[in-house]
Amino acid sequence: GFALAFACTLDAGAPAAAVAAAAKKAADFLLKQQNDNGTFGKSPGNITPGHPALVIKALASSPEKYRENNLVIEKAVKYLLSKQMPNGAISIPEFPLDNYNTSCVVVALVALENPAHKEVLEKARKFILSCQCLEEQGYDPKEHTRAYGGIGYGNSKRPDLSTTAFSLEALK
Repeated sequence: GFALAFACTLDAGAPAAAVAAAAKKAADFLLKQQNDNGTFGKSPGNITPGHPALVIKALASSPEKYRENNLVIEKAVKYLLSKQMPNGAISIPEFPLDNYNTSCVVVALVALENPAHKEVLEKARKFILSCQCLEEQGYDPKEHTRAYGGIGYGNSKRPDLSTTAFSLEALK
């Protein structure tokens, strides 16, 4: 995903053809990295849903605007959808970064512009909101000045700016 993101942010003065060629080369590379289970990379058993979600987002945002009519995207989406838990989180129990993964998956699914994902996205939205450090979770705005209102990974009570930013992007 990073290669495609880099290609799409080349120098604004670069010729459009060079930028498009770099983005196509990066997308072609990513498309060839898929594992049998729909993930991407060298260790398919250790990949959380957030990783393939970032690849999907990059491919959906590429000049080719890949969607689920592409077999690679379809397979990756099937993997992501299979990881939604009853509470709405999209993650795997072995790596409990539930909110981070869920937020990444939401951003990817939204980029695909498929109305069929509406129910999955709504369940995920509710989960993300449940991770916000508010009164319902025992936070007091006067006592917990560094945590109140933030959003954490989902498995801890410690919010941070990175996870809060991913969550806000997903909620948007």
